[in-house]
Amino acid sequence: DLHKNFRSRREVLDSTNFIFEQIMTKGLGGIAYDDKAALYVGASYEEQAGNETEVILVDTDFEDDYSRSLKKMSRECGVVLTGFIKGRKLHSLLTNACCFVLPSSHEGLPIALLEAMSYKLPVIVSNIPANMEVGLPYPCYFKIGDVGQLQKKLEKQMGQGLCRIEYDMSLYNWDVIAKQVVDVYRLALK
Repeated sequence: DLHKNFRSRREVLDSTNFIFEQIMTKGLGGIAYDDKAALYVGASYEEQAGNETEVILVDTDFEDDYSRSLKKMSRECGVVLTGFIKGRKLHSLLTNACCFVLPSSHEGLPIALLEAMSYKLPVIVSNIPANMEVGLPYPCYFKIGDVGQLQKKLEKQMGQGLCRIEYDMSLYNWDVIAKQVVDVYRLALK
């Protein structure tokens, strides 16, 4: 049975199903998350305290009816929407995260993605041009708007548990970038 998940506990699957039921609708991505799409427990695990699922989302950078409805749902089900964070709070989130997801439909150079990569987090990002320019391995990308593909990638990553990835960050060394900018200005002034 392909709907059975043999790696995750009931708490994880229940939380995953709940979140996906809330956000995967015909209006968003054209897919309804129903009983056919839901995940079911495939293995039995001994019940343990402390296996509650915690979801922390940073927030959207713009307000619309959809983002307002997500915020309302998150308050009702205990999901934390942090809003903009920085410093020690951000460090704590990135240090303890299982993965980083950036489902943007528009983006410049995705600094948040680069920061997550600097923490060696597995990343899952939309295949918009700015994200593609980062040059991640193909499995890190999902087709923009393809909620089903994003879901599969998230499920796979969550099933792998905590892991860290070494990325080549040499292209994003700020000292090198600053020198390149100075060189451009010097060339322009000649």
